[in-house]
Amino acid sequence: MSTRAQIICAWLGPVFMLILIPAWIGMGFLPPLPPALSPEEVALHFEQHRTGIRLGATLSMQFCMFGIAWSAAIAAQLRRIEAGPTPVLTYLQLVCGTMTYVLFVFSAFAWTAAAYRPDLDVEVLYVLNDYGWLSLVMPVMAATMQAIAIGAVILSDKRADPIFPRWSGYFNFWTGLIFLPGAVATFFKAGPFAWNGLLAFWLPLNIFGVWIIGMAILVTRAAKRQQREAEL
Repeated sequence: MSTRAQIICAWLGPVFMLILIPAWIGMGFLPPLPPALSPEEVALHFEQHRTGIRLGATLSMQFCMFGIAWSAAIAAQLRRIEAGPTPVLTYLQLVCGTMTYVLFVFSAFAWTAAAYRPDLDVEVLYVLNDYGWLSLVMPVMAATMQAIAIGAVILSDKRADPIFPRWSGYFNFWTGLIFLPGAVATFFKAGPFAWNGLLAFWLPLNIFGVWIIGMAILVTRAAKRQQREAEL
């Protein structure tokens, strides 16, 4: 049962991405709305995509919990590496993973609030849209700390045949660094560091997807190996 639960939880992360991307497309948020749009242009977008934004926000808000399950599956395997009574990095990974996915609730809540009333003041809607994007892109340290904690535990594994391959530890470090440019999105309305830019949005989004799928594969392999070892 433990093996099956770990595998299911690990693959709920990719399932969340399969829900999130179509949800954002339905909201008209891929590509993201440019920060330099006027209040009237943003209001027009919300008017044209009102139903899609409310539906997409609902899906993002509810199914982001799948990402927490993904983090829990990783924690189950990290706990095997970080032996002892105080596996602090395993706990850190799980807490930061939870915080990372809760951010999807904040952004979705702002967007659905903006789309909720057709007669909402344009300036209020404008601020809610800003809040949605900035709350999604800027709080990067939770995901960065999660990735660094995972990488540190993986590289601390001294087994001749480690639970996770060593390259995945370095990959997690690199992934954590990729998320960092989003932290400065508040200073830019155009260019690679804006909320719709290459370094703040597109590169982190793609690496985020690769990270989720990659760790799901590695956790699945580790859980199956754990079961085989238990049966010996």
